[in-house]
Amino acid sequence: MTLSAKISTILILSLLPLSAYSQEEGSRPVSESATKLITPPPLAGIGDWGNTVSANYIFDAQDQPIMVENGDGFNGMSLEARSQLRLDSRSMTWGHASFTTGQKRNIRWCEAVDYDILGPYVLGDSVGGDMSMREYRFGGGYARQEGRWAWGAEVNYRASVDYRDRDPRAKINVSDLDITLGGNVALPVGWIGASGGLRVYNQVSDIDFYNPINNIRLYALTGLGTIYSRFSGNSNENTGYSGLGGQALLTFTPRGNGFSAQVGYNYLRIKQILRDFNNLTLCRTSTHTIGGIIKSPKILEGQSVSVDQVEVGATWRRRIGTENIYGSSLGTSYNLIADRTPYYADDLSLHITLPLPSYHQTRSGDASPAPHSIAFQWSLSGRYTSRDEHHSAPQRQLKSDRLTMGLNAALHIPLPKQWGLMLNGAGAKGWGHKAKMNLDGLDTQSSLGQAVVHDFEMLTLNTAAWNAGFTLSSLPFSGCRLHLSCNYQNVYYQSHGHCQHLIASVALTF
Repeated sequence: MTLSAKISTILILSLLPLSAYSQEEGSRPVSESATKLITPPPLAGIGDWGNTVSANYIFDAQDQPIMVENGDGFNGMSLEARSQLRLDSRSMTWGHASFTTGQKRNIRWCEAVDYDILGPYVLGDSVGGDMSMREYRFGGGYARQEGRWAWGAEVNYRASVDYRDRDPRAKINVSDLDITLGGNVALPVGWIGASGGLRVYNQVSDIDFYNPINNIRLYALTGLGTIYSRFSGNSNENTGYSGLGGQALLTFTPRGNGFSAQVGYNYLRIKQILRDFNNLTLCRTSTHTIGGIIKSPKILEGQSVSVDQVEVGATWRRRIGTENIYGSSLGTSYNLIADRTPYYADDLSLHITLPLPSYHQTRSGDASPAPHSIAFQWSLSGRYTSRDEHHSAPQRQLKSDRLTMGLNAALHIPLPKQWGLMLNGAGAKGWGHKAKMNLDGLDTQSSLGQAVVHDFEMLTLNTAAWNAGFTLSSLPFSGCRLHLSCNYQNVYYQSHGHCQHLIASVALTF
């Protein structure tokens, strides 16, 4: 079961974005001096952040792990810099760099990282332990407009090193590259945009045992508690994962107040390679993701009262798992005799955001909120998710669904001498349901069986969540603004304890 599928069932739409291990978007303030192209940006990745430098502290603690394969918490920090530069009236460039370090706690049944990308085909063991990590992200792009046309390109790269200093001693290196090209054209009714991208993913995992008398055994996991027995054991300690994928996105942005929409498709193929067996390809996954969002026109724009857009979205993902079957070996070569596709997992997510009347003060003759005025926004949100995970040999299936309802609010309060305070809060209630649970042949009292059952239970429990945060922004000084922000979230899983998440940030925008 993937981490994103689980977390999406308890997070609330419109919360301040959070990340358990790196703050790619985070609680970052936006510079008022940032610039845009005249048309909508040709790439979805173009933000409006100006120039920002930030330092962030990240804390995550779970009484019981949301997912055993990802551990029960994280403690670390990140440093990040982002910049935008307008080259002339029709072109701009941007870039970012970040470094994150910390420790992931109590990871079991996964001697790899990025389980959401690789699962279920990983090596695992019942002991596991804490994992230290270092992650680097770099990226940048360029966009230009000529008449009705605009185009752009963006490159993002992630590299990380994760390691454990006790048996099983893992050292894991990840390389993840994304390249995106896109453009849009102006029409009388609005702008139509299209973009496409390429993704190249690689991971290398080396595992060592220093204690000669340990009894830790590695298993080649194949989903829902199944294992590839032939290649399980401590002779299979070094694995690799090689991935190639692509993406496509279509967007429509109206002129003025109207409907907007986007629809996208992503594909990623990952091969699991056993490096100790002459780089033998044991398993592979193919992941297809289709999603879209539609936003209505702004419902009301008044001098003191406004009602924002209604947003409706849907995402469907299917992961297909294929296992290679090998005959007898000849030296270091293995004869591939067949393959089978016993595993698939379907994830569906539907969401809606309903704005409630927002209130703000305005300048005389100006219908938009003044920067120094009080503004209050709130909305209702709803999300439905379902998951169907299936294995055909042996016959096993876990199927669940969930409904989550939330209330989100934000308040901007002007302070003396051009300081500003933004408060945000939210609450949500989730109801889970076990639609089907068939684990025939699985020993649910074993460590692996308990992990499978636990992950499924966490996905189907009723939850209660709340979130609170603030951002304090200073008056401009020497061309800069200082921003202090903190966001805390608490999610209670019925009879399974709390999950807490905290991000505290100090940032300068200029």
